[in-house]
Amino acid sequence: MDEQLKAILDSHRRWLEGEGGERANLQGADLHRARLEGADLRRAHLEDANLQGAHLEGADLYRVSLMSANLEGADLRGANLAEADLNEADLRDADLRDANLRHADLAGIDLRGANLQGADLRSVRLERADLEGADLRNADLRDADLLGARLDGARLQGADLAGAIHESGALDSAELERVWVGVDWEYGPEEWWDAVRDAYNNGHLNLSERVQEAIRLLLYAYDSAVTLTPDEWDELYAWASSLPGWGDGPDYAEHPLLWGELE
Repeated sequence: MDEQLKAILDSHRRWLEGEGGERANLQGADLHRARLEGADLRRAHLEDANLQGAHLEGADLYRVSLMSANLEGADLRGANLAEADLNEADLRDADLRDANLRHADLAGIDLRGANLQGADLRSVRLERADLEGADLRNADLRDADLLGARLDGARLQGADLAGAIHESGALDSAELERVWVGVDWEYGPEEWWDAVRDAYNNGHLNLSERVQEAIRLLLYAYDSAVTLTPDEWDELYAWASSLPGWGDGPDYAEHPLLWGELE
């Protein structure tokens, strides 16, 4: 780290601690491959900065402004990026394992090939983000906004997507844990089937769109394969098992009428 950068960071630290100093303004700075492990850059200005290949492991980047910054290949493992502004930033092939990005603005970000395993992405804005080939295994994406995001080839096994907002079918090209759903057409009691049909035909389904589509296929497209994410399967199973006649299926079945097998 050069002396000028050290002076800026020291002044920024004093500003954060209320001891004078100045808020770091590194807008447009060339910091490629900079060694900034564990640096305290909370609320710093880094818009349009070049941080390509920078070392930011464990850095505190809370509410930092990184709009349109270049962080291609940067190491951000375990970094705190909560509430950070990364709008339109370039994080291709960046390492964000176990990073905290909760409530961050990632709209329009380029995360192609990035590693986000175990990252906290709760309530993040990812509208129009490019996540092609990104590794999001075991990431927490609860309540994330993924409208318009590109997820081709993204790895989402074990990710928590509860409450996440995305277009219908947006996850079809991603790699997800999927549950193959089977139903006992031959021995299912009429009371249960009638309850399913009545609920579907009368629009009495307070279920997600994907689960409603699965019910339609089970009812009217007998030869169609029905697959759901584990969370969607749990939603379907809880609903199906609450209907009258559920307990009247054949004795040999593990689940009387409906079952799921993890693919």
